[in-house]
Amino acid sequence: MKKICLAFLLTIQLVSTASLPKKSWLFYTHVDSTNLHPFALYDIDEIKRNYNKDVNSLIFFNGFNSTQKRFSKKLILQSNKTFNEQELSFGKAGSSRESLLEGLRWAISQSSDEFIFLNFWNLKNGILNQTSKSPSKNSISDKDLRYALFEVVRSRNGKKIDVLCQDACLMASIENVIAVADHVKYYVASQHYIAGYGLGYKKILNSLNNIIQPKSFALKIVDSYRENYMQANAEYTLSAVDTSKAIKLAGIVDKISLTLKSMIDEDSDLAIVVRDSLSKTPRYGLNHIDLSCFYQNLINHLENSDLNILITTIDELTYNLKLAIDLINKSVINKTSSEFRAKSMGISIYFPNNLIIPSYSDLHWSNLYPNWLKFLYKYLGYK
Repeated sequence: MKKICLAFLLTIQLVSTASLPKKSWLFYTHVDSTNLHPFALYDIDEIKRNYNKDVNSLIFFNGFNSTQKRFSKKLILQSNKTFNEQELSFGKAGSSRESLLEGLRWAISQSSDEFIFLNFWNLKNGILNQTSKSPSKNSISDKDLRYALFEVVRSRNGKKIDVLCQDACLMASIENVIAVADHVKYYVASQHYIAGYGLGYKKILNSLNNIIQPKSFALKIVDSYRENYMQANAEYTLSAVDTSKAIKLAGIVDKISLTLKSMIDEDSDLAIVVRDSLSKTPRYGLNHIDLSCFYQNLINHLENSDLNILITTIDELTYNLKLAIDLINKSVINKTSSEFRAKSMGISIYFPNNLIIPSYSDLHWSNLYPNWLKFLYKYLGYK
């Protein structure tokens, strides 16, 4: 048994120490298909069929075979076909957390490309940590993600990941942006649901070349998504965020949250202003709202309110709300949405209707900027 394990580990080592020719971009897709296996096969095939000579295209694929048995595969693509494919036993690589780390280490070891694009396919929907305080084997926390990204940056001698994209639903939240901001320059994700056939990899791969820079590529991903779905009868959103600018936004959100909590303590009628503002704010899934629209609605309702709160406090809050909206506009460098989601401004935030998931307090976001959670506790009547 030990011999088998040793042989397996040696095989992994041999594959992971191989070297690919240096190109402009590493295009790495990490697929965790779970219940979306047919769509995963479609997107992997689309990536295969649209080979780009300027790109080292690698895929780590957790999926199901014809007998519904779980498997993991490593694929290196070249010339419209699989150049190298290795199927792994579903052990260490079977855990979403472990397979993410395994896949990233493998991909980075294959090449020394100038720019890196990481694409996480169905890795998670919505904010991370949302299942429980003890995530299951097939879930991932923001701590897991941050550690995996840290490993990538460390292996690149401190150079940040150029573009990280989430081909998954409800991922364009301030919580997720802050989770990756230390390690990623540009973050691309959807506030709403992602269409079953994904981002549209043909247009994305065709936009890559020797000279395109990370910011331009992030812009192109959003444009490609718009072109793919603008004629479809579907609701969609996608936004590209400059994480360096979003960090300043997070600080203002924290300051606004503390003010709102204090104002509810001073005059409980502010909760009515918040409720009315929420009622006109786009909601995604059950627990996410558009941050910019919420703040604009707060401004509008504060102007017409008769609160027993110092006018200077309200003026300061209004100033910070406007500042936050401006920072959202600067952080979101490109966005698209369908007609039915036209008010989407690019960044969401967690705002449940009643119950707050216990694990929200464990988020990197909640530890760095605790006042949003304190405001939620106060507004929702938590003791």
